[in-house]
Amino acid sequence: MSGASGATYFGQPALYGLMKKVELPEKDDRELKSSETAGELPTVGGLSTWIAVNAFGEVLAGLAAPLDNVFPSNLTPISRQEHESILLARTFAMECSLQHAKKKQKEKEKALQMQQIARQRAVHLMCRIYVGAVNYEVGEATVKTSFETFGPVRSVDMIYDINTGRHKGFAFVEFETPEAAHLACEDMQGATVGGRSVKVGRTSNMGMAEHFISQFAQEAARYNRIYVASVHENLSDDDIRAVFEAFGRVVSCSLVRDVSEPETHCGYGYIEFENPESMDEAVKAMDQYDLGGKMLRVCACVVPPSLQNITTSNNKDLKDEDKMKPAMMLSEMIKRTEALGRMLPDAEGSSAPMDTQQKAIAGPKGSAATEKSITSSSIEADAQNVTLSGQDQRNFLMNKLSRAPQTRVLVLRNMLKSDELDGEVEAEVTEECENYGKVTKVVIYQEKQSADENAEIIVKIFVQFSLPQEVQTAISALDKRWFNGNQISAQIYDQTAFDMKDYTG
Repeated sequence: MSGASGATYFGQPALYGLMKKVELPEKDDRELKSSETAGELPTVGGLSTWIAVNAFGEVLAGLAAPLDNVFPSNLTPISRQEHESILLARTFAMECSLQHAKKKQKEKEKALQMQQIARQRAVHLMCRIYVGAVNYEVGEATVKTSFETFGPVRSVDMIYDINTGRHKGFAFVEFETPEAAHLACEDMQGATVGGRSVKVGRTSNMGMAEHFISQFAQEAARYNRIYVASVHENLSDDDIRAVFEAFGRVVSCSLVRDVSEPETHCGYGYIEFENPESMDEAVKAMDQYDLGGKMLRVCACVVPPSLQNITTSNNKDLKDEDKMKPAMMLSEMIKRTEALGRMLPDAEGSSAPMDTQQKAIAGPKGSAATEKSITSSSIEADAQNVTLSGQDQRNFLMNKLSRAPQTRVLVLRNMLKSDELDGEVEAEVTEECENYGKVTKVVIYQEKQSADENAEIIVKIFVQFSLPQEVQTAISALDKRWFNGNQISAQIYDQTAFDMKDYTG
């Protein structure tokens, strides 16, 4: 810092930036007095230096400056060592600031992680229910079967008495989803399991999750999602979507897939509607609806989608061919039903006749819907594809899945004795049965009635036709017919047992 007569210059950059020149008057007619007290501002003519200085311009440095309390006369440039010390102090301050910020971030992440764990624990508690007053003769398998209609049961825990070896009359049932537990609590209270009415409720530690349950309800209300359980194994996502589209536009429909077998679903899934009115209507109309011999269970979702950790058919990890398997299975099933003579209604709206065993059995809420016929206005069918919608889709799927499986095999008993068999019997049976339809296979089976050497041997003749109607025609013609002094007994035979070469039935 260098000084001149009546002026002071600050030309060093130093710590506080470049100092500028401050002009002071060389001479004043007023008496100049200096303060005898150390640290006080000098006065000029009875006025403080701040007033005197600011009378000639803005003070940028010095004791009177607004941003700096360094008096200009005491300002000296800093050394290199001091400058390096200041840089080190600044670096240390920045490191401390970063460490503090990282610590705050870690604390925030830890709090978020703990909250997620608490939410998962709450969902886990929502999946568990208490079942009391259980019959002592009933085991875990019976309890599991009784509650599986609401959704997959993850586990059944029964407490056993060490002395008696029997359970203590209560169990804890854990479902895969909280919606299944919600349905079970509503419908199984007082239900009969093993000949005894059971008591169903929430577990005693459910109070720990009450705070999160209210949060889940608010979050789930943002989505118009419903839970559908007890879905027939032969139905696909598109089938369920077509059924529920009668109530409004469906945004998404996802049946939960088995991880080991992506082409099959686990019997339950989730459907999201565009508006809440459609969701409410679907829950009221489709809950306890008998579809293919299985009663659907439907309710609104009680947790948001983020807590429904599921794998759907729309999962990107699945291969394209795996995504198409459910649709291919449905197409093959439709082809088989057409081949068995269970034809869809024709273009004029007339339907093929069905006997009593082929009619669908409707549930309490769907009985009125099942009495309506499938009209041509909702069916667009060709050899490879069948498109249905709304109420007609529900009727079609129910009719398709509820029918008793038909067989193409009949068994003839008491037609021949074992000693009457020869090499021409098969050809003769084939020639006779060809009068009633196309014969694809004939099996002659001798069944010994006991291990005794002289035990009676019964001859069974199995005849497989190409169509089930041909079996009924052959039975009508051959049953109780006399052949070689014996009255023939002609009956249908299970197709699956015949295909597995089980002729003991």
